Amino acid sequence: MSGQEPYTLEEVAAYVENNTPLPQLKLEERIDDLKARNFVARCLSPVYESRPHSDELLKDPFVEAQIERAKSGNHAPRMANGSWKQEVENSLKGYVQTSYFKKAALTASVRHISALEHEKLREMFQAIDTSHSGTINLEELKSALQTGMKGDIEWIMQAFEAMDTDLSGEVDYTEFLAASMDSHIEDRRDLVWAAFRAFDTDGDGTITKAELKQIIKDHELTGLLQELQGDKEAQEAVEELVQIADVDKDGSVSFQEFLSVLKLG
Repeated sequence: MSGQEPYTLEEVAAYVENNTPLPQLKLEERIDDLKARNFVARCLSPVYESRPHSDELLKDPFVEAQIERAKSGNHAPRMANGSWKQEVENSLKGYVQTSYFKKAALTASVRHISALEHEKLREMFQAIDTSHSGTINLEELKSALQTGMKGDIEWIMQAFEAMDTDLSGEVDYTEFLAASMDSHIEDRRDLVWAAFRAFDTDGDGTITKAELKQIIKDHELTGLLQELQGDKEAQEAVEELVQIADVDKDGSVSFQEFLSVLKLG
């Protein structure tokens, strides 16, 4: 009812993994008890005909207060010690340095991250997307991450350009997740396998040049391949990608070769 989660994701994870006691609850704001009670009472009316419709509930004073609170921009992720901005910065700087091949693998595996990871990254995305448009523009990224330090603008622009893989001028949700998730997917066999299967479209256990041509049609990966190819034709870009990963030179990429390339960064 307060519009806040009782614990941070880190606190829940520590409790589940290490049995670390959960801290005593401390609400940042007092719940408006009367509005909350009235809202619940309306929803739970024993007389079905008297229960309000959803459009009526949206106009309830309690709901309207929660909507205004969300619009106020006070929904920054409640990570321990307010460290979320530093974590985003570290992730994006690392993403800029990764190879195009690994960027493509991250994009392909992002749908398979855990619910805990996804929720954490979703909160970060919403904190940066202050216009609530579902995408992040360059000004929003600057506003969220600029600290006034020399060189801020340069690395933020590099990060933005690296994330904007479909060259739309905005960073969508999937692009942000791929850039801000843990980039060491080579240590997560489940994610490596998910990425490999996204490339191995016929499921035969290898990635061929023909399959990479199909991947080019995926708009989430097209920008990465365009960056790699420069002025080359798409066919040449595919040849170069296979050449990077095909260690035994048999014309296709096995799972182990795929994993080996990811370990190179």
